[in-house]
Amino acid sequence: MIHDQRTREFARRRQITGDSRNDTLRVLKRYITRETFAIIRDALRSEQALTEAA
Repeated sequence: MIHDQRTREFARRRQITGDSRNDTLRVLKRYITRETFAIIRDALRSEQALTEAA
């Protein structure tokens, strides 16, 4: 919430709607988790496809 402009804007919008800082952090953590899991899942699928092709 300090460095990324999109995150600052998101936190500002959440604050305007009355959400607490903890609520905003919870939502951001869930977003980061979903994005990270998708990257790992895709990497594992690519690795599996390469090993099956060999």
